[in-house]
Amino acid sequence: MDGLDGLVSGSVGLYSSPTDNLPVLLHVSGPGEWTDGGRALSKENARIVSPVARNDVTVAHVSMQSLRALEGEFPDLRLRLVALSSIYLDFFTLLNADNSNRDIDALTRAAIRRLLGEGFLPGCEFPGDPVEIPVTQNEIAELARLSRNAVGPILRKLERAGAILLGYRKITVLNRSLLND
Repeated sequence: MDGLDGLVSGSVGLYSSPTDNLPVLLHVSGPGEWTDGGRALSKENARIVSPVARNDVTVAHVSMQSLRALEGEFPDLRLRLVALSSIYLDFFTLLNADNSNRDIDALTRAAIRRLLGEGFLPGCEFPGDPVEIPVTQNEIAELARLSRNAVGPILRKLERAGAILLGYRKITVLNRSLLND
């Protein structure tokens, strides 16, 4: 398939594709995020990142033929798509910076901020609080590269501080400013 795919509803986990190691959860995408289906993140026909639906999803697909037709109406379409592609670069730069930190508190807060879209291009983040994120504590631990046992107490501490509210298979961010380092 060629073209772009946009997530209309549901959530998709982006996993590093298996090599000698098990796949690693890198990000959880939500509605409004666009991708080329991982084709840009492939190397010699082998995907580096694989999307996996986490629940029922609705995806909008725009074919290359349609993109070419849109170019006539929107001459700056290629520039806009390049800007969209830079989200990947921003994300992986942010991920690398976050993972270089060894403080488990900071790693956990950074994982939640990435789920909020912070650090991406302006306008890509979820605006305002509260924001409900459909994610489990295990998935937050996986995103932070920590164990569930390490992340649980940190999440409860953030809940007591009024930053988040823990729920069944979700967290609600009440005050994102309390997630800063």
